[in-house]
Amino acid sequence: MTARAGAVAWLALAASACGHATFVPPAGPGVPASNAAEAWASATAPCRQTQNYKAILHVSGRAGDESLWPLAVETALTSDGSIYMSATTSGQSIFVLSGTVKQSTLWLRRQDRAVVAAPGAIIEAMLGVALPPDRLLSVLTGCITRSFDLTSSAQHNSILTVQTPDARVYLESDATGWRARAGDVDGFSVELGRKGNTLPQNVWIRTAAGRSPQARLDVKVSDAETNSTIPASVFTPPAGAARAQPMKLEELRFSGGKDRGSDPR
Repeated sequence: MTARAGAVAWLALAASACGHATFVPPAGPGVPASNAAEAWASATAPCRQTQNYKAILHVSGRAGDESLWPLAVETALTSDGSIYMSATTSGQSIFVLSGTVKQSTLWLRRQDRAVVAAPGAIIEAMLGVALPPDRLLSVLTGCITRSFDLTSSAQHNSILTVQTPDARVYLESDATGWRARAGDVDGFSVELGRKGNTLPQNVWIRTAAGRSPQARLDVKVSDAETNSTIPASVFTPPAGAARAQPMKLEELRFSGGKDRGSDPR
């Protein structure tokens, strides 16, 4: 398995639940939703209070033409854009990504190479999908959007569609209240799976048709916590990266399967 696909995999997120019923966005304009503001406030209440998030992401799927070897990605994020991700498979370390929203370091452990850039740019170079820390945090905490301003809404039977400045979010309700079920953002779709009013336990991300590279990422989330104590030292770039051979974003972007973290078989 190459390290690039490992890094690619974490980023895009989606849960590996076999045979889940894929969400189909409602068609047509819908009808006015008089309860949209109340439903939106209820659905996003937990995300609005989130200062940090940590979990283990179990990632599989495809990136481009490559199948991704299952990864366990220890993840920590903060509302101010700090990020930490450490990926392993079968006990072998694949990559570490850590730093701030402006500058992070990706250390490809097997190749002993390092990329220094904004984390969103690193992720986009690996996968072709922009998932900076704030977007990743919004997806993993179940809001999908980075903005809570409601610009329009419509009711489609049981689905309430909400438009924000940066996303279209589809809400559904159950005994626990309103929550985000899926969304369309930045050239990819997100689908969430969870039980009751909890953090998402599964996340599925798919790039939009016609985009290249195509990605399908399935993430199962375990041990998720919000607003816990995360030492600032967690987000310090890994010491080993300082001794690694530098790598440019362009090399990472065009390295293909060689650095991708694909199935080694």
